Amino acid sequence: MNVKRDLSPRTLLTAIGSEAIAWAGEPSSTTADGHEIIDFDHETTAHRERLALAVQTRDELGLENGDQVRIECGDCNGGTEDGIATIGVGLAERRGDVVGFEEATAERLAFIDDGGSMDDIVGAAASIEPYGPHPEYETRQDALDHTEYVEVLEDDGTAAELAVTAPHGTYLEYNTEKQADRVYERTTAEAVEWTCVGYSDELGAFDRWHIMSADISPRSFPELDRIADRGFDHAVSFHGFSGWDCFDEDIVIGGGAPEQLKRDLEAEIESRTEFAVLVTGIDGDEATDHDCEQEPFPGTSTANFVNWLTADDSSGLQVEQSPAVREDGNWEVIADAVVDVYERTI
Repeated sequence: MNVKRDLSPRTLLTAIGSEAIAWAGEPSSTTADGHEIIDFDHETTAHRERLALAVQTRDELGLENGDQVRIECGDCNGGTEDGIATIGVGLAERRGDVVGFEEATAERLAFIDDGGSMDDIVGAAASIEPYGPHPEYETRQDALDHTEYVEVLEDDGTAAELAVTAPHGTYLEYNTEKQADRVYERTTAEAVEWTCVGYSDELGAFDRWHIMSADISPRSFPELDRIADRGFDHAVSFHGFSGWDCFDEDIVIGGGAPEQLKRDLEAEIESRTEFAVLVTGIDGDEATDHDCEQEPFPGTSTANFVNWLTADDSSGLQVEQSPAVREDGNWEVIADAVVDVYERTI
């Protein structure tokens, strides 16, 4: 069995429940090339990046729960751009042409205006395509030229000491892809680099392309799939955050990596910058230096791709950074700190 290929979706199913749930509805009047939008409220899709898809459609497209799809609704709020979402659950009933989600998902994809409701789009036809990053584009320049979302892999086919990653580069979480580049170029470890970059015209790139790290499916990211079973000694992912007011730190170091590695990076960063660091996900203990309802960015889930890239499925390092940290002149310092910590560790 291909363990890593199955890991992320399997873990997702454990978290969200059954593979398919029943939904009874009236026969559809939607055209054959469209999927009728329904207002769907369920724990499996209680996130702005998830949706429910008819089992018939899911299976015909060769997809599974936990995979990503492109969804577009030209009749919704005049929208012309597609976006990516994760299949949270299948809808098992006689109709094969429905797609369901909550209002938060519709708002994220600009299917409804601020102040609008699902009533405005229920019954509209949405198109579904079975991929995440665009399958025809291979470079960051392609992404820029076509305002698209593209994944890029740098790999010699054998390196297994360090995976350097940034799944939300350029317009999603700016400069994180540059940090991955810098680490990959400067490390002496046998390393690979996997990054994704995204651009957008009308809909913001973050809203259009962002998928949670614990939802990223290697079946939908074929370049990631190429290294999914490598079993790296170490893996690191660069991320960005904004808008949090329940903690003061500019950098959050999480992931399933050992506490000592996190503390080493914390010390390295604080010795080079004035940025305060919050370390999370420590041996199951929650960091106490915050006022959030839940620990921010622990990153310890085995469904988090940076963890399942490692040999023990749980040793990735996740580096979350505020906008100030990702400004020119600062992001380089953080990347160099990561390089030096791994130089001493590997």
